[in-house]
Amino acid sequence: SEANTQNVAVGDPLNGIPGFPLTENGRQQVKNSIKNSDLPREGCIIYHSPFLRTLQTAEIAAEVLHCNAIYSIDALQERFLGDFELQENAWDNYEKMWKADLENPDHHLFNLESVNEVLERTMRFVLECEAKHTNETIILVSHADPIKIFQTFFNGIEASKHHTDIP
Repeated sequence: SEANTQNVAVGDPLNGIPGFPLTENGRQQVKNSIKNSDLPREGCIIYHSPFLRTLQTAEIAAEVLHCNAIYSIDALQERFLGDFELQENAWDNYEKMWKADLENPDHHLFNLESVNEVLERTMRFVLECEAKHTNETIILVSHADPIKIFQTFFNGIEASKHHTDIP
């Protein structure tokens, strides 16, 4: 996304919904990723974060995969990044954030959304989605932290370790 090329973190919906789209390279990465995947080529449903970059990712995926529908869902939005929002040197700030996450998954240092808050909102949606859909392919388009955080649950790993190696 443009945020990545500018090395800034964008986790506030006020910035991420209207701005910071995918770059042309990002669009091509999405197309290549989907084309090289084992995802079914029709009949899927996509739920995506309301951020512009994930909406664009979902639209590309829906076109390539001939999906039935795409829906925006707030539960999949980026982790709220508090004091790190729009700050340069995003990767240095992510390192600070992830270190604090390891020490306490409930922390709000730097005015961040806690790991456990992200886990709760994403898992609630996944469980609702599973209850709503039967024998359908569901694709979730979100952001690195929320995805890695809810992957910990499925792998029996503490959520605070979301930025360590997850199978």
